[in-house]
Amino acid sequence: MDVEREMLVSGKLPSNLLKIFLTLSLLSGIIGYLSAYFDNPILRLWKEIYIISLFIICLLIALPRIHKVNLLVISMSVIFFCSMATYSRHVDFVVLMYQLKLDLVLVLYFIVVYTTYMLLQYDEINRFTNQLIKLVVFLSAANSITTIWQSIFTNQYLSLVGLNYGNWGNDAGVRIITVLGELRPPGLQLGFVPTGTLMLLSFIVLIESRKLLNFKKLPFLVLGSLFILGIYFSTYKTALFGLILYVFIKIIEFLVKKKTFNTPLITILSLSALMFFFVSTHFMTVYKVFAEIHPYYAYNSILIRIQLHYEILDTLNSLKEYLFGVGMGVNGTFGLDKSLYGLNPVPTDSTYIYLVSNYGYIFTFVFTLMLVVLLYKLTNISRFDFFGAKYMIIYVLAIEFFYNNAITSFPSNILIITATTSAFIYQKVLLESQIKNEHNIENT
Repeated sequence: MDVEREMLVSGKLPSNLLKIFLTLSLLSGIIGYLSAYFDNPILRLWKEIYIISLFIICLLIALPRIHKVNLLVISMSVIFFCSMATYSRHVDFVVLMYQLKLDLVLVLYFIVVYTTYMLLQYDEINRFTNQLIKLVVFLSAANSITTIWQSIFTNQYLSLVGLNYGNWGNDAGVRIITVLGELRPPGLQLGFVPTGTLMLLSFIVLIESRKLLNFKKLPFLVLGSLFILGIYFSTYKTALFGLILYVFIKIIEFLVKKKTFNTPLITILSLSALMFFFVSTHFMTVYKVFAEIHPYYAYNSILIRIQLHYEILDTLNSLKEYLFGVGMGVNGTFGLDKSLYGLNPVPTDSTYIYLVSNYGYIFTFVFTLMLVVLLYKLTNISRFDFFGAKYMIIYVLAIEFFYNNAITSFPSNILIITATTSAFIYQKVLLESQIKNEHNIENT
């Protein structure tokens, strides 16, 4: 009992700090406005500073009984990133550290979430997950309302922030973009892509957590409608494709109850979506069809992606570069001005091209395989998946893999990590609790 009480007390600090971080993440556009206005590097690095601080706190609390999963993840991460940094020694140190910051912080965040959950008892885990889900749902609803307002009352919004039509902000802060006189609203996020993705993921969370939260019908319908409207008004068509895919998957699951039969159908549907987006980024067929309907969007959404994909693939000049990439941070235009370090980077706006450029085809294959394994395991423990992590990973694999950089897309990346970790911890703790109860019964 003393051990349980100690874990309960020690778990409160990380869990409270994690809730604060998630809250700030879902309001990251406000921090982005401040960082862009004041050009403040501390505000620009707030999430990295917060995650590293929380990582240190979690390790200090868990140090006497640090879990083997954390040791394994830390060891493998150190080996991997040290190896890739050595391979990328031709890259300027500042560029290398900036790239390391983008990727390593996600590993640290996973350790933070895993450790925080492991410090809690089953009842506390249940309460904590409820709180996280409610934070996501209600703050995302506020994001959706803001997105809709920005889209409908564009002039008033631009006047409020002191802007005319045009693009404003910087790559490390908020981005306000207008296209053909139409605002692509950032909501409470850093841009229209993060806000559209967040609306989709929040819709998934709302649907999958409905039994856990026990929402009444009217609030449930209002929130669901808000998220769908948020996706539409964000103008982010990739999220709209994700919504359509999710609805079709849920229809299949509703009509075909047994996993033995519905899993192959969902797999075929997801692979079909993956092949469509692969073809649309590697061949001109899809572009030519959509160019007849809307030339401007076909050019910006499809043709530019085709050009960028091949531009980066053309930088792979040897077998070594195909296997291990051209070097960490050589490509990618987010945040750091790499022209100051003798580089002419190409944007890495898809998960696939980001991985191939930085780490090569070997790690791209390993990363994809890891997601497939996670997807398989999540399918088998779906009753613990209250966030809907399975559907989030399907979205990353089937749609975002070729159309958006899921690794650097904040805050959707940390939401997916939280959702996935939560499902596995739920299963682990429940099984351990059942074994403990059976052991106590045997001893009585």
